[in-house]
Amino acid sequence: FHFIVSSRGAGDGLGGVGLGVDRALEGAELGHVVGLRLGPRRGEPRRQPFMEPTAKEHPKTGLGAAVGAYVIWGFLPLYLLLVKEVPALEFVGWRIIWTLPLCLLIVLVRKQFSQLRDALRNPKTMGWLLLSATLIAVNWVVYVWAIQNGNVYAASLGYYINPLVNVLLGTLLLKETLSRLQWLAVGLAGLGVSLLIGGALTTLWISLTLALSFGSYGLIRKQVDV
Repeated sequence: FHFIVSSRGAGDGLGGVGLGVDRALEGAELGHVVGLRLGPRRGEPRRQPFMEPTAKEHPKTGLGAAVGAYVIWGFLPLYLLLVKEVPALEFVGWRIIWTLPLCLLIVLVRKQFSQLRDALRNPKTMGWLLLSATLIAVNWVVYVWAIQNGNVYAASLGYYINPLVNVLLGTLLLKETLSRLQWLAVGLAGLGVSLLIGGALTTLWISLTLALSFGSYGLIRKQVDV
């Protein structure tokens, strides 16, 4: 199993959840605090009762989706070991074939065929998509091959390195900025990864291929509004 270290800010990735208890108590009457609706004093305007924050005040952060995705991804090696008789290239080929009708169904449900048609008619967009598809195909073939050949550690290490690659690409190419606390987190993650690399030097090429291909894939996908 592997985990991911996210160094993005709350606005870009997994946001924090603020309780805001101090705001609820500040300036509130005793009746509001204990849950009773006491009337205002004579001559004072009526205050609005305390209300729970609405969904608009706390927008969805995608935390549930991220946790679910990585739980599934963590268990994936167990499945790949059950079908290790299937060559990695063939496995990825079947994945592409069966993913296509599912994606078309999603496009149908979301009524996005017009956007799909526009993308297919745009040579620049198709070029970016071709490059990103090649990178993710390489990533998947190497990952499946590594699992099937008993290199689970090296494959997992690749996705430990990947967040650091994302930070590097984001700061150097996308001009994103990190706070000092975030840089401290990146430094600690880098230190931990360097310690893990020391025990996997012979299979480091697997880890680096996975990290670089997936990081580059994400960078390129940000260039295409599809």
